[in-house]
Amino acid sequence: MTTSLPEEIPVRPSPRSVLRSLVPLLLAAMFMVAGILVLVYLGRDTARLMNAPLGDLDLAPLVDASPLPALSEMQGQVLVFHFWGTWGTSSKGDFREYATLFSAYKNHAGVKFLTVSCSPGVEENLEKLRDDTVQFMHNSEARIPNYADPAMYTRGRIAKMLSSGGFQYPMTLIVDQKGIVREFWLGSDSDTMLQVNEAIKKLLAEKPSESK
Repeated sequence: MTTSLPEEIPVRPSPRSVLRSLVPLLLAAMFMVAGILVLVYLGRDTARLMNAPLGDLDLAPLVDASPLPALSEMQGQVLVFHFWGTWGTSSKGDFREYATLFSAYKNHAGVKFLTVSCSPGVEENLEKLRDDTVQFMHNSEARIPNYADPAMYTRGRIAKMLSSGGFQYPMTLIVDQKGIVREFWLGSDSDTMLQVNEAIKKLLAEKPSESK
């Protein structure tokens, strides 16, 4: 007598297990969309800021810095603006990279670094900002002249040129010998500072007629 085996009935996954398996895919898709949106905004910001005149500045000496002449009087030099804050985690971690680049050009007559120590908003207490900046420089063994943007005027001008309307730290801009913004970066890690260095060398190599 032959005994037939019972036919196996396929087990269907429960809706909960299906949803659980889809979670990683959904999260990956969300991160991808978020990344694309960030790149789109950065691209729009760069497009609006690049090749535009920076305009007037309102920067005051903060630490080891001399009063600045008008931007028009600094034409003929490559200007490197670096906005940062002692309170920013990324600023603290990457400031050494910026300090190394500053040291490479600090005696170059054709390049001027304008380092701006910032609070997250309007500077309500310049003495505290100065003390925090001096302490940071002491701890990091860096001696870099720093300016302040007391009324947030300079940052406000830049923010208006960005489609997002906001200001992020750290931010680096390069202004060419004619006062035109030529490059723009967020962050100050080693890769970014390499790009800044290459941009400086490119502008220094340009003939006056090649400057936009």
